[in-house]
Order: sequence, then structure tokens, then C-alpha cells
Amino acid sequence: MPPLKDKRILITGGTGFLGKHVTEALRKTGATVIPAGSSFDLRRVPGAVEMFNLSQPDIVIHLAAVCGGIQANQLLPATFCYDNLIMGANVIELARRRRVEKLVVIGTTCSYPAFCQVPFR
Repeated sequence: MPPLKDKRILITGGTGFLGKHVTEALRKTGATVIPAGSSFDLRRVPGAVEMFNLSQPDIVIHLAAVCGGIQANQLLPATFCYDNLIMGANVIELARRRRVEKLVVIGTTCSYPAFCQVPFR
């Protein structure tokens, strides 16, 4: 893995459950880690643009998601799917336009059926 010491790493969802742990681990590398929380509405292009403008990242780790647990996902599956697809598309497109060095996108096991062989295939 290349050195991260001089890199600016944007972590969408960086203040959430997983994001806090990723932020902490990456800070130990000496990188400048920018954890972005829900103050940016990544479902809307202006919110995503503002986040990228403020952070000026070299690397983006996309962890942000609209989530609410299994029951919420069962009640509003299309809403959750749409919101997360749009967020991902906005982050991916801005990372492409800004020519970030690396983009990592994390998925969720909530998108898999309740009874699924582990490891997932």
C-alpha cells in the first residue's frame, strides 16, 4: 500500500459507526483524514459538490448511507435503495471529475437476503 502520510482522505459517513473506526485507523498513518457526516446531503449534487470543495481529497472512502435497520429497510426498500444509489452515483461522479487518486465504495449486508450462505458470493 502506498504511503498515506501526505494524503487528504475524505471519509463520507466518517462520523457514523463504521466511519469512526476507519477514521481512527487512518489517522494513525499520518494522513489528513476528513470525516464527513450528515451535514452534507449527498443525495443532492450541491451538497456533494460542497463536501468535495471543502475537503479537496486525494482519496475518497464512501461509507455514507441512508440506513435504519432491517425493519426500516423492509418498510421502505425502494426509498433506501434510491437514496443510496443516488449518493453513490454523486460521490463516484465527483471523484471521477476531480480525478481523485483512489475511490473505495463500501456496501452493506442489508442488501442481501436474510438467509444467505456466508461468505457471500
